[in-house]
Amino acid sequence: MGMAGMPAQYPAVPARSSNKGMYWALGGIIGLAVLIIAGIAGSRLSSKNQFQAGGRPVSGWRNYVSPLGKYSVDFPGNPKIEKQMQPTAVGMIDIHAAAVEPRPNNALMVMYNDYPSSPLFDTSAALNGAGQGWQTQGTVLSQSDIRLDGHRGIEIRFKANSPSAFRMVRLYMVGNRMYQLIYAGDSIPEADVQRFMDSFRVR
Repeated sequence: MGMAGMPAQYPAVPARSSNKGMYWALGGIIGLAVLIIAGIAGSRLSSKNQFQAGGRPVSGWRNYVSPLGKYSVDFPGNPKIEKQMQPTAVGMIDIHAAAVEPRPNNALMVMYNDYPSSPLFDTSAALNGAGQGWQTQGTVLSQSDIRLDGHRGIEIRFKANSPSAFRMVRLYMVGNRMYQLIYAGDSIPEADVQRFMDSFRVR
């Protein structure tokens, strides 16, 4: 997938050091997530700002294990695997994604990327910066702090600007690795989206 149409860069996240040369750019990663979602789920996503009330559950659930990503998650089907190299202020970073489109214009995705190992890396600032980046993508409906096996995370629900659609995102920092769980669409029941989100485990 090309990088055309990438949203503008969001503010970089500073490291612990006062060294102005040490920054952790997250904007391109958020932008890449938006592009991959658009590529999988199409450009005619609904303008609704909430989960569908009731609705037909999705089927074909199976547990997907990523040995390289060191995570497992329940997907309704076999995921499509993507890998992109993204330029950032700290050099090229590999972005890995696994996604399923269980019904037209709806996507469930797990993305992860590793930041360069450094004692100066501030995981809290990186997580907060990613959350702020997602907030710029639409109108925030709710945001809350979450935990996964002791690792801090953020959950954001919002109505996206473009393509216009409801989205739910969970972000986790595990060491120097960031995981992003993403739902975009409006026709999957909330219980199924929660199953996807709640099934995620790091290995």
